[in-house]
Amino acid sequence: MVPFYLVREALQWYQWDECAITFPIWEDFTKAFCREFGSHGFVDYTESLFKLRQSGSLRDYISEFQHLATCIRDLNPSFRLSYFIGGLKEELKHDVKLLRLATTQEAMSFAIEVDLQP
Repeated sequence: MVPFYLVREALQWYQWDECAITFPIWEDFTKAFCREFGSHGFVDYTESLFKLRQSGSLRDYISEFQHLATCIRDLNPSFRLSYFIGGLKEELKHDVKLLRLATTQEAMSFAIEVDLQP
């Protein structure tokens, strides 16, 4: 499966080194890959999403949250909701948590509604 996602130098390295045989365990492969190409340019979207915090406007936070969340395949909806609420500013987080909303979209809509209040 890995070769389908590699291009140019990375694909050549994979084919040359026969990584499928040399690194049958995913963790071993990723360590070797990062040693070869460096970890620059590699983004762990799950970690970035987990660490994302609202520091500016709610619109900016939602935009960045949506960008990161769409880069993660098969993100559990309850984790998505939890990550979204967890990254909100404290006063907004409290209000959103109280409602125990079921979806991230509901939480976003409510957060926007609260944020627009004077």
